[in-house]
Amino acid sequence: MGKRDGSVMAPENNISYIFIPFRYEGQDSRSLPEVLKSSGDWELVDDEIEYMLKYVADRIEGKDSGKSRYEHFVFSGLSEYGGRETVFYTEKHLYNGEETEFGFRIQSIQLYYFNTSVSVLAFGLHFEPGTDGEPGLMPPQMMYISSAQYYLKKVSREKIHGGSIDGDTTLLRFAQEIMGRLSPGGTFDFFFYARPGTERANLFTYIEAGYSEDIVHELFYLRRCYNEQYLYHQDGKRDEQEIYSAAENITWGLSAEAAVCITCPAKGGEDFLYNVFFRNFNRQYLLMYVLLLHQKYVLYLFQTRITAELYEDIDTLETYRNNLYKFETDFVYSRVTEVSQYQDLYDRMSQVFALKEMYEDVREPLQVLVDARSAELEKHQKQAEHDQKKQEERMNKILFIISVVCAIPAVADLFRIIEFILNLAM
Repeated sequence: MGKRDGSVMAPENNISYIFIPFRYEGQDSRSLPEVLKSSGDWELVDDEIEYMLKYVADRIEGKDSGKSRYEHFVFSGLSEYGGRETVFYTEKHLYNGEETEFGFRIQSIQLYYFNTSVSVLAFGLHFEPGTDGEPGLMPPQMMYISSAQYYLKKVSREKIHGGSIDGDTTLLRFAQEIMGRLSPGGTFDFFFYARPGTERANLFTYIEAGYSEDIVHELFYLRRCYNEQYLYHQDGKRDEQEIYSAAENITWGLSAEAAVCITCPAKGGEDFLYNVFFRNFNRQYLLMYVLLLHQKYVLYLFQTRITAELYEDIDTLETYRNNLYKFETDFVYSRVTEVSQYQDLYDRMSQVFALKEMYEDVREPLQVLVDARSAELEKHQKQAEHDQKKQEERMNKILFIISVVCAIPAVADLFRIIEFILNLAM
């Protein structure tokens, strides 16, 4: 299977998912899943969430409430753009000193719907052999894949061509065209948190490699989608945080921009890797990554809503709080499974996304709301105490009047005295 000289053999299999988030607002009363189901372009996928805790899976799928919080679709119109066998290419870039068009096949286009209004498109890409874009010449090297991802993650700038896609199309434009086929399509706001032209996509990658004693060097590039122009810099503390060995033959590299899993069948467990793990990567692990991405994107959405006006509008702050609480109840969990390799990876991905810090940022307006509510309550309490004191004073005056009236024997003077005392009580 591979040579044991410490070098990394060329990968025999690879898949990379590149994610494009968007917000959707419908033009009628129909939800996005209803529009997708009636389009004829999208097929509903019945996901089997195998390794998550039951209450997590039920809540995500909406089984606890009967209302759909999540649905998964696959685009069925890929053949119109060339199909899975068509090789697409990037623009020409220098690679190993030569102009290179990085070749890839689009294996699938998937859509992960969430009822938060934030959903995610996922392009499944298989990178092709050869440095000149022609398949079959040589297996793609690790750096070849990482370099290709470096350009493709800039989804609004890197132009692609192949099949029926011309050289003026980017992955973002491709996504916009696909979603524009929906009728009525509604409004799709892609990368709603980014300035136009700066959009950068996350990637989730699987690479099968030959035998190697150490793949830290390769993971430095792959987990950040760096190209060959970046100089390798070893940092043991950072590597400890961003590299996770689930087993002798499975190693993960993680960063805020990408996650990569490198498997090595030459170290053993071939049957498990080929027949179990690769399937789980494309289903269970992929879904887990999408769930974490969804958290990140929704937190970005909350961040975009934090304005100076928000702090001054108690009603808007109240709506903000209710939306945040609902989101956290439906989609945010610290424990998702009792299977250690999934939970450990989930925890590490949460850390590299800095989700804890992001939650603290979006909760800050809630503290303003609490402080405002406390100040308002204190003001009402003081006013109530003041009003009660005045009322007690009036009652004391009235009681005094009654006692005086009862002590007066002369009726003729009674009315003048009452009038005088009432004037004092006013």
